Amino acid sequence: MGILETIKLKLILEQPFFGNLLMHIKFKEDKDVNGMGTNGIDIFYNEASIKEMSTNQISFLVMHQIMHIILFHVFRGIDYKDDELFHRASDMVANSIVMSSLDYCDRERLSELNIEHTIIFEEASNYTVEQVYNKLKQNEEEKKNSLNNGEGDEFLDSGSENKKSFCDDHSKWKEVKEQSASEKQKMRRSMAEYVKDAIAHAEKMKGEVSESIRRIISETYSSKIDWRTALQNFVETEITDYSFSPPDKRFSSNDLLLPDFNETEEKATGIFFFIDVSGSMDEEEIAECKAEVLSCIRQYNEKVDGYLGYFDYKVSNLQSFNDEESMVSIEALGGGGTSFENIFKYIDQHEDEFECEKKKVIILTDGYAEFPDVDTLHVDEILWVINNEEITPPYGEVVRI
Repeated sequence: MGILETIKLKLILEQPFFGNLLMHIKFKEDKDVNGMGTNGIDIFYNEASIKEMSTNQISFLVMHQIMHIILFHVFRGIDYKDDELFHRASDMVANSIVMSSLDYCDRERLSELNIEHTIIFEEASNYTVEQVYNKLKQNEEEKKNSLNNGEGDEFLDSGSENKKSFCDDHSKWKEVKEQSASEKQKMRRSMAEYVKDAIAHAEKMKGEVSESIRRIISETYSSKIDWRTALQNFVETEITDYSFSPPDKRFSSNDLLLPDFNETEEKATGIFFFIDVSGSMDEEEIAECKAEVLSCIRQYNEKVDGYLGYFDYKVSNLQSFNDEESMVSIEALGGGGTSFENIFKYIDQHEDEFECEKKKVIILTDGYAEFPDVDTLHVDEILWVINNEEITPPYGEVVRI
């Protein structure tokens, strides 16, 4: 029996959640990989490298790759310009979740791996990879500002001194290409079933599934929409820093020091979410729509400034929000017939009340109503979020949940 077959059997017996997921993941040998890595679908390994590792080390690496796969780290990383920082954030999350699944003795035996798994002395599994990435980014900026202000090197950026995962090779990530929204949705659905089965299997085998896994899996799969893809035309990209730190590298050899544009950020602004609460939408469907709005906010790390309202034959309770808490507090009102036309009439009639130059409308609905003439609408973008396969609006972008 080969070493990886031994590891698979070990995980099936000792870590049934991870062992069950391995039934859907292939091992592929690749001599160019340093240790082990993934392309988001398969696990690649260098046999010569892993022969130098202990069984516990290989088990940890396999579990680590599984977390990259089921949390879609490889594909989520495509949206980030700072690859190195996103890789570090994803490793911290994966490491922390795996560590939460090990007992104390296993954690002690793995101490030689030099694993980074905390951020500001908190377990990275308390956050999504995007949140960890932003925290690391913020830490880097604060540290840089601290040094520039002559405050020395006392700033603490994490509790693990920038450690790296043991033989975790991310070279395959660079080969992954952007997928279409339908491809991502298909992959998400398949993986959601695998994860659901793995949790049920682990519980049946009386194996523990850590709270960290349950929470972060719930957050990953609660949204059926990849909002970063869906809102490509809706997002504003802003320059957040125009400064001398760091200076423009094109002129670094000159005595003249020129400022340079530094980090940019994406922010979703001027967005109007309208959730259908007409008689054809039941409570579960309405709750699912609101959960999607919440997922959108989380995917953008709360960098969403907009409005949420409800509609049947008229618009009700349209309120502004700029974070998760203010959005969740907006209650659903309605329950009559359905009118899309009155959404756009409402926006026109209350135009002076909205603090945004562009108006981008997202309508979450079953689509069962008459669509107004597109020439009568005075908005910049329209996205329909439809909860069935039967209705296709005659204009605007369409995604389905």
